[in-house]
Amino acid sequence: MKEEKWPKHVYIEKIADYVGKEVTIKGWLYAKTGKGKLQFLQVRDGTGIIQCIVFKKEVSLEAFDAAQRLTQESSLVVTGRVRADERAPGVPAASRST
Repeated sequence: MKEEKWPKHVYIEKIADYVGKEVTIKGWLYAKTGKGKLQFLQVRDGTGIIQCIVFKKEVSLEAFDAAQRLTQESSLVVTGRVRADERAPGVPAASRST
């Protein structure tokens, strides 16, 4: 069986099936909040909205700067590990973005 080099692209409506796995989400920026070393990105595709968190210490400076410059409805591709968040039952968040 051939091993994939890139994380699997998934639609947001199916994200709960990928908790603990690294995935890629393609969509548009719905909303954004910056908190110093964190950027909270709400990303939407045609199936839903998910929160992605960009930690400055876990990505390149270039990637973090790009996250800070995003504007609403920017087209983006986010890759990260999916983690469940008890504050949003049934709606896991991608915990790391690159």
